Amino acid sequence: MKEVKKEEKQKQKLSKYEKRKLKQKKLNDLLNMRGIPKFWTTHIVEILYIFVIELIVKALLGNLIFDYALLRILLSSWILALIISIVTTNLPSKLRKSILILFNFLIFLYAWLQLGFMNFLGAFISLGNAEQGTKVTDYIFEFFCSYRPIIHTLIIPFILTIIYLVFERYITRDGYEKKLDFKIMIQNLGLLVYLALLCFTYYATLELDFMQNKFQTVSNKSLFKYPSNPALTIKNFGTTVYFILDVKGTITGPISEEYSPDSNDESNNPVDDSRKIDDSAWDSLSKVEEDPSMITLNSYFKNRTIYPTNDYTGKFKDKNLIVIMMESIGEAVFHEDYKEYFPTLYKLYNEGITGKNNYSPRNNCATGESEMTSQISLYSIETTCTVNTYKNNEYKEALLYMLKKNNYFTSTYHNYTELYYSRSVFEYKLGASRYYGVNDLGVSYDLAYKEWPSDLELMKKAIPKFIDQERFASYMITVSAHTPYIFSSKMGNKHLSLFKDTNFPTNTKRYLSKVKELDLAIEYLIKSLDEKGKLDDTVIVLFGDHYPYGLNDKDYGNLAQYDIKTNAEVDRTPFIIYNSATSKEEITKYTTPMDYTPTLLNLFGIEYDPRLYLGHDIFSEYTDYAVFPDNSWQSSAGYYSTSKGEFIPKEGGESISDEDIIKINKEINDMRSMSGLAIKKNYFNYLFKYFEEYEKLEKEKAEKEEKEKEETEESEE
Repeated sequence: MKEVKKEEKQKQKLSKYEKRKLKQKKLNDLLNMRGIPKFWTTHIVEILYIFVIELIVKALLGNLIFDYALLRILLSSWILALIISIVTTNLPSKLRKSILILFNFLIFLYAWLQLGFMNFLGAFISLGNAEQGTKVTDYIFEFFCSYRPIIHTLIIPFILTIIYLVFERYITRDGYEKKLDFKIMIQNLGLLVYLALLCFTYYATLELDFMQNKFQTVSNKSLFKYPSNPALTIKNFGTTVYFILDVKGTITGPISEEYSPDSNDESNNPVDDSRKIDDSAWDSLSKVEEDPSMITLNSYFKNRTIYPTNDYTGKFKDKNLIVIMMESIGEAVFHEDYKEYFPTLYKLYNEGITGKNNYSPRNNCATGESEMTSQISLYSIETTCTVNTYKNNEYKEALLYMLKKNNYFTSTYHNYTELYYSRSVFEYKLGASRYYGVNDLGVSYDLAYKEWPSDLELMKKAIPKFIDQERFASYMITVSAHTPYIFSSKMGNKHLSLFKDTNFPTNTKRYLSKVKELDLAIEYLIKSLDEKGKLDDTVIVLFGDHYPYGLNDKDYGNLAQYDIKTNAEVDRTPFIIYNSATSKEEITKYTTPMDYTPTLLNLFGIEYDPRLYLGHDIFSEYTDYAVFPDNSWQSSAGYYSTSKGEFIPKEGGESISDEDIIKINKEINDMRSMSGLAIKKNYFNYLFKYFEEYEKLEKEKAEKEEKEKEETEESEE
């Protein structure tokens, strides 16, 4: 009895720490183990954490498919978990846990932000376009409000890892001795072999053909070297590895672009008798060029198809042109239900030549890229804000440049500052004889983000700058309908009373109030042209830079009255070519801003080389499809999803074979690659400079020969 009492007294004297250790020992004894080594529990938890984060991302993006990409992402999770476990295992406990929490938080935060950018802007952010990404701070509240609640589920795995670290001591023990001995050397060697095997297996997933989707034309190995297509990279590697590849690619730069022409493609032997194109200058250039990139570009563009003239060629010859890029205007507002609110927009949409399947893909900087693409018919580079990064490029094939060569007064107008885009630089490079910004026009504006200037005032200040010119080509960029709609604002409230009887929420009504200001601006433009007697001699082109992404999917879907959630239908925008003297016509081909310049050059009877434009004249015969930033595309047959790696047929659509899908994917990949290389190399400045020099030399040669001939004739006389 004395011994029992003595033992009880000793227990009472035990410290809290000793009691906890005693309980842990009893638990371990109960489980017949001493505890799992801390290294291995950390390793397993980190594997699960990273992989679950990636699974949630894939599920939210709609591409959770059990394919080889999922195996690759599991392997990368395994490798990263092993590395972080090795790095932290022998650190002091508090430091080790702090590093693990920080590491896990950054993985969560990066994935969460990428989903937010994709949800709000329609594109993934990269270091190359981080400048545009940081500008989200101007509308940070609206950005966070745009998050779908389900996206926040990403935080659950992060919280679970913190809970694990809190209770870790109850199930683990140290896995290594603190001194260097033969045992720890063997353990470290084993870990290196383990890591090497994982890395070798991972590399095999990049090399083996059967581990790549048959429709995918950009190899996984190429994406691993440089993530040229962020969406495709995230689909195949996950957000965590994409960040690593993005950092690596930013430091090392892109890999060289490759182009392998298909000898069976008819574009390699273009034949057209209706366009008189002299390739002697290009042939001369090809003989002397030594730069591999320029040789590749010369080969690609020179061997493209020369599309012939057609019944629409020269339809608007010698007429004036006004192109209006409408801020945040999707196809929704052109619905018949809204014609009483927007009579001018409705009139032009229903009386002009209208693209019924037009899309404005949201690239890294949606407005700027739509603006640039609509004028040069090249694809933007997905890893940067192309229009700003390459603002000093010379685009002598651009719409305004070509019209300026044909004696048009070319000018561009915008009613906002240089905050987002360096228009005072690149608009001149696109061919404007004069660019008028908000200060040049004297348009009143407020620096606060939520306030945007009036499009009606833009028209009143801009029209006098060009309307008295003999022939003019004007490019106008509106801004009134710009997001945000969640705040009360001058434009958002100006016409709000018009929509008081509608069932739309206040956000939507504010958007519609802003669109009304645009409608009044275009009404004023038409009235001004009519008063000057120039309406019949002027062609007005309208298109939207992107849909109003400041409205959430539910609100915009209700406004649009069609399904916006599938197959990029949310990106439907208007494309209208209006002239008061022409009749209504509907274009059912699938179009994007890529197609505007070649279409207009053909309509205006401007001599141009179709090979220099990656879009098409919509009145020519070609295989039409609308291409989106991740290389997905839409056609009358259906929708090819790059993220899913599959083709989704359209109900009642045309049939399409796997071979045709692969062919289109390769064509798009080649166009993207060559477009990117052409922009990076300022190719069209180089090309046109050589053409001009060649023409000058040929002219001098001809003049010299003519003079020698005259001298010979005189001497003979």
